[in-house]
Amino acid sequence: MADSRSAVQEQRERERAALRRLLVLSSTGSVLFHGALLAILPGLLSGPEPVPEEPPVEIVILTPPPALEPEPEPEPIPEPEPPEPEPEPLESLEPAPTPQPTPPEPAPVPPTPTPVEPQPSLLEQQRQQQLERDRRERERQAERERQERLAQQAATARQEAFAREQAERERQTELARQVAERERQEALARAEREAALAREEAAAAEAARQAELARQAAERQAQEQAAARPATPPKREAAGSGTLLGCGQRPETKFEAETVAVVQIQVDSGGNVTTAVVAKSAGDSRLDRAALQFARSCRFTQSPNGREGKIAVNFVYSGTEREREAKLQEEQQERERQERLEQERSQGSSPAP
Repeated sequence: MADSRSAVQEQRERERAALRRLLVLSSTGSVLFHGALLAILPGLLSGPEPVPEEPPVEIVILTPPPALEPEPEPEPIPEPEPPEPEPEPLESLEPAPTPQPTPPEPAPVPPTPTPVEPQPSLLEQQRQQQLERDRRERERQAERERQERLAQQAATARQEAFAREQAERERQTELARQVAERERQEALARAEREAALAREEAAAAEAARQAELARQAAERQAQEQAAARPATPPKREAAGSGTLLGCGQRPETKFEAETVAVVQIQVDSGGNVTTAVVAKSAGDSRLDRAALQFARSCRFTQSPNGREGKIAVNFVYSGTEREREAKLQEEQQERERQERLEQERSQGSSPAP
């Protein structure tokens, strides 16, 4: 858990350092760009440097004369033919060929003069050059602004992406923390349940151990008593309800369920309980000790060889049916004891004090 938290903290520190470096680089680039822009801006605002005026240059534009069409040459006037002499009579009377006139040659056409283009003035050239420079400077300025906008958009996009990644990392970290917290709570609850089960098991084991110790102690005590008794002990009479004279105060102890503890007792000849051993446990060592204490406080009638028997000690809630039944049983036992005492008195025997 601690390693994951330290790793998350180291990752956050690295991201913060990268963000700080990005902000420093962006701020430095912005400062350099604006410084260069401020250095160039006064020259752009002041315009081009004034050009010293020069005296105007006179330019003479020559207009070529209009082209003259060549006059047609006059056709040659044919000379009158001399009169033909009368032919002499010849043997052949064939006519002679008539001579054809020669056509006149065409007169040469003079070439058309090429018009002379006017040359621009020096001021016009300077103005055109200045306009060209201004246009290029505007284009460069527009390109710089476009590049700056693109850089700002890219920086904004990077910052937004970084912010989204940071938010996603924080969300993942929070989810991991919540999952770890739930697991820790579940582990604590599981540990508490296991501890409660362990305590219950330990309490049950302790109760079983105490019961086992009490049983072993009772067995040892019984063995010791058996060893101390003579080999052929006299037969004891039964310590029934009819021989019970009375018991001490009822045990007052808290218990969680109604139960019964049975105590094995031995009574001497004077009617006093000398030995009390738990024959049937009530399920709680405290109730067993209270039952033993109550059994030892009981007194019985005298007998030559003593008595032995069992006493059942009922642990019941006040106002329940079992309590009423127990009271009825005690009243019945008390009536039987009184009747037996009356019979003994009538026979001349008195009960032992």
